[in-house]
Amino acid sequence: MDYGFVDCHGHISAPEFQQGLPDVIHRTRQAGVKTLVAVTEGMEEFSRVLHLQERYLDLVAPCLGLHPLQAAGGQRSVQPPDLEEALPLFYNLRERLVAVGEIGLDFTPWCAPTQQDRDDQMKVFIGQLDVAMEMDLPVNVHCSQSHQRHHETAREIQRIPLDHICLETDSPARGLHRNVSRSPTFLRTDAETTVLFLPPSA
Repeated sequence: MDYGFVDCHGHISAPEFQQGLPDVIHRTRQAGVKTLVAVTEGMEEFSRVLHLQERYLDLVAPCLGLHPLQAAGGQRSVQPPDLEEALPLFYNLRERLVAVGEIGLDFTPWCAPTQQDRDDQMKVFIGQLDVAMEMDLPVNVHCSQSHQRHHETAREIQRIPLDHICLETDSPARGLHRNVSRSPTFLRTDAETTVLFLPPSA
C-alpha cells in the first residue's frame, strides 16, 4: 500500500507561492504529501484554488470558506453580507469541495476591536457551519484569541461529528502575541482544548 501524508490546511493559493509554484508542488510530492487540502480566506481566492485543482487534480483538494478576518479593502472582520455574496458559490461548486474552510473566529484585539466585529464573525461562522451541515461536508476551523467565546462556540463544535474534525496549527502563523509564531508543538494543546468541548460520548 502506498502511504503518504495529508496536509489538512494549506494556503497554496497565497501570493507567496505563485512564483515558483511548480517547484513548490514538486517538493511537496517529494516530501510524501499525497493530498493538499487548499483552504481559502476570501472570495477573491475561490477561483485560484479551483484553478489549482484543475492543474493538479491528483494533489489539490479544494475548500471554500470565509476567514473571520478579510483582507479585501484593508483587514477587517468578516460581515454577514460577505456570506450572502458567497452562498451561491458554495452550492454551485458543492461537487468539487472536500470541506468548508477556512472559517471560524479571530478576536485578535488589533484586528477585531469592537463587539460588533466579534458578533459579525460569530454570525458568519454559524452560517458557514449550517452550510457545511446541509452539504454534509467537514469544516476547517480557525480559532484565535477567542477563548472568551468558547462557551458559545462549544455547542457549535458539538454539532460536528468526531470523524469530521481535523486539527492543524497553521504554523508559522502568529501565536498568542504579535511577534511570536506558532509551531507544530501547539497541536497537542489544540487537541486537549478541543476535547474539552466534545460531548461525553465522542
